[in-house]
Amino acid sequence: MKLPGAAAERRRTYDICMRSGAKNHDACQAEAEALPLFQDLFGAYPTSHTPQAWWAAPISQLIADYDPDNPPADELRGWEHQLRQTHGKTQAEILLGVGAAFEAAEDALGDTYGSVVESATDALNAPPSPKPFPWLKLGLGLSGATLVGALAYRITRKP
Repeated sequence: MKLPGAAAERRRTYDICMRSGAKNHDACQAEAEALPLFQDLFGAYPTSHTPQAWWAAPISQLIADYDPDNPPADELRGWEHQLRQTHGKTQAEILLGVGAAFEAAEDALGDTYGSVVESATDALNAPPSPKPFPWLKLGLGLSGATLVGALAYRITRKP
């Protein structure tokens, strides 16, 4: 980031040095170039870690001030880091390994995996097939009712 008025200050320093006559051209130019023309990237902006400052900051400040231990910078971390914080390092590494193994299997199976997923999705999204009419239950119910009716008729019949 260029310092405002730095070039004019360098010219003024060079002119003063040359007018004094104590030094030659190369010494005066070296003295003028010793003055900073640009700010250091890390010193260009004040170090402020409030969310408002981060939101309003240019990208150069975000790069210069990136500090993973600050809460605003924590939002820039990946999901793996959050997994390590919530589940612990060992458990997170196991979960990440399972995820990596699943991705490797997915890459190895390729189109087969896609067709299996599509067929399973189609099966889950298909409308339910109509249930067949329960003829067996109807037959058992009618035969049971006929049997009970015949027994009742036999018992109630007068000789």
